[in-house]
Parts: sequence; C-alpha cells; structure tokens
Amino acid sequence: MTKEEAEKLVQEHLTKNLKGFSVISESTMESESCFAVFYQSDKYLKSNKFEDIAVGQGPTIVSKIDSKLFETGSGRFVEDSIESFEKYGDPYLEKDNSKIILSLVKNKNFDLKSMIALLKKTTNKGILESKQILTDLIDGGTIHFENNLTEDDFQELSEFGFTVDYAWLD
Repeated sequence: MTKEEAEKLVQEHLTKNLKGFSVISESTMESESCFAVFYQSDKYLKSNKFEDIAVGQGPTIVSKIDSKLFETGSGRFVEDSIESFEKYGDPYLEKDNSKIILSLVKNKNFDLKSMIALLKKTTNKGILESKQILTDLIDGGTIHFENNLTEDDFQELSEFGFTVDYAWLD
C-alpha cells in the first residue's frame, strides 16, 4: 500500500462519516506496517484561524496489510499508537511504564556469572531467583517486573544480550 492509497481510504471514510474534513497529506507518517493519516476541518484549512481548528481527533491508523482503519484520539502520542500497532496489530494498547518485560537475545555467547549478578542487581532478587530467571530466559521465557531501572541499567542489560520492553495494556 502506498501513502496515496492510505490517504484516499481515509478521505473516503471522512467524506462518508465526518463531512467537512480533509486529509493533511504533508502530516502523514509511515512505519513498516501502517500509515498514520492526519486530518483537519475544511473550515480551518481555508481560514487558518485558531477558532476554526477541530480538536480531539487523532490520526487514523491504516494497516498496510489489510487496509483496516483505526480511529485514534488526541489523548496520546501518535508514536505510541504506531508502536503498539507495529508490535501487536492494535493501536489502542498503551504502555504500562511501571512494568518491564525482559527476554534474552538468541545466538549470543553468555557470561552466566555476570548475567546472574546483573539480574540480581536490576530485579532486586536473590542469587537463586536470579539464576532461575536466567534459566527461564535461556529457555525462551520472559520475566515481568516493576520498572525501577535507570538508563544505565537498560544499557547494561542490552550489552549482555537482554531485550527490555514495556508491558502493554489493552
């Protein structure tokens, strides 16, 4: 799907369901699997007057795979909607910044002692629990824990082959 095709789909949807609005082509954002197509009231686009701005609507997310449209609101960052769509096919999921998911990159040489020590430090677990966490991660599992990590922790975990992500809520 091209940007123009996505914008055409959104404009057709607007014409049918929300009269008096037009796509703002220069604002459209593209990611690997979707487009975020912005629109605004025709009245504002003609007058450029603040009092004619329509508020509350966010961009429409258009799936490149099946052309499905997802209306979003202005209550969250469009980048979060796109990230949610990229990961889960659903732009409405929101990050839970208080929770972290940890997994392990495959095909990496592991320094088990250092990794256990790092897990002990970042998860505030004991040595035996940290060993079990590492065993579970090596077996392809994930671990969820409270987010009290610093940027240095994120960096250090990444250097040791861990993948750190936020939990998502629906």
